[in-house]
Amino acid sequence: KIKVRYLVMNPHWVESSSAAAVAVIVTVFAMGMSFYNIMKHAVYYNSPRTQKYIFRILGIIPVYALSSCISIIFSDVSVIILTIRDMYEAF
Repeated sequence: KIKVRYLVMNPHWVESSSAAAVAVIVTVFAMGMSFYNIMKHAVYYNSPRTQKYIFRILGIIPVYALSSCISIIFSDVSVIILTIRDMYEAF
């Protein structure tokens, strides 16, 4: 219970190595699940009209995960990374 309170009350936790480790783990998991779903939809490509939108939605997940992970690890370039992410989202 003390550790949870420490994480909530400490604003510098985002800059710690624990935050970087959590970010990397969650990023790898999100990208793996997204690529798995993309491959499954590619193998069973039987509804092109609907599945092209599914591909677009599933393609956003790795971009968001990777950009967030890079922003946490390299906080000095986070504005640039998040701008690139927002440009991809607009596309």
